Amino acid sequence: MKAIVRRSAIALGLGLAATPLRRTLAQETATYPNHPVRLLVGFAPGGSLDFAARSLSERLTARLGQSFVVENRAGATGNVAAEAVARAAPPRDGHLLLMGNVQNLAVNAASQRDLGFDPARDLLPVAQVATVPYVVAVPAELPVRSMAELIALARQQPGRLNAGTPGVGSLQHLALELLKARAGVLDIAHVPFRGGSEVARELIGGRLQIGIDTLVSFGPGVEAGRIRPLATLHAERLPGHPGLPTVAETTGLDGVEASGWIGIAGPSGMPRQALARLEAAVAWAMMETDLPARMDAQGLVARFGDTQAFGVLVASEREKWARVVREAGITLG
Repeated sequence: MKAIVRRSAIALGLGLAATPLRRTLAQETATYPNHPVRLLVGFAPGGSLDFAARSLSERLTARLGQSFVVENRAGATGNVAAEAVARAAPPRDGHLLLMGNVQNLAVNAASQRDLGFDPARDLLPVAQVATVPYVVAVPAELPVRSMAELIALARQQPGRLNAGTPGVGSLQHLALELLKARAGVLDIAHVPFRGGSEVARELIGGRLQIGIDTLVSFGPGVEAGRIRPLATLHAERLPGHPGLPTVAETTGLDGVEASGWIGIAGPSGMPRQALARLEAAVAWAMMETDLPARMDAQGLVARFGDTQAFGVLVASEREKWARVVREAGITLG
């Protein structure tokens, strides 16, 4: 996968416009963007996707000289925003973009019968910016301090624990079902919400005993001492939070890893000049600013993937999660 992390590679790509063969392309791409760009987020404010979108938009605004304005359009596990970009009226010129994730670019096509659009046909991957590790968290008042203790409690009190995620068919929901199956504690009720910030609110309020989402969503509650993260579902400990163990470490369970990812997508048919200019600006933000450090501090794992690499990732993830959805029997109307 061409996840570019070397400054020299980025510099080489950005320097091509200075050569005679690329002069015309440089002149054409300089016209994008020529008015403010709307960047749609398919989930409520306060989550990892919203954080990444707002942080990246600040840097794209500085780099490209036009405002990148974030708009939250929550609903249907990210499909409301994705459909708005997928079915955008002409000109489909890159002034309406999607800050997408594994959910609305890969999972939903498998778990929902009628999207009203085809992500593979109607959306164009531009660049990946992060991997999104999920975390299992509990209210601070719950008398458990490890995943092993949480599983033991679930076995002692079958049917008494509620687990919240950002929606039916969300990747967090699939991760919950995977964890329940591997741990042999199937009698945990799933409670879906519209975003991770709502899951955090219900944990703090004591109406949930378990939440699965990102540290970005749980961060304010963790800082206030109201939410306790127990473990990450990522395959490795997080660079910005090395003290948080993995689920596999603390339980000995195999095959419980689940992580998402974040990236920008545009409408299919987006001009190649606009695509190239936007991809280069994202690369600059990931290579030459403090954005990766900010992402790592928030519990994300900064990772840049160019248009080609991101396209390969999206396609492979669609196939992977389609299999998981079929095996879990999760289908929405």
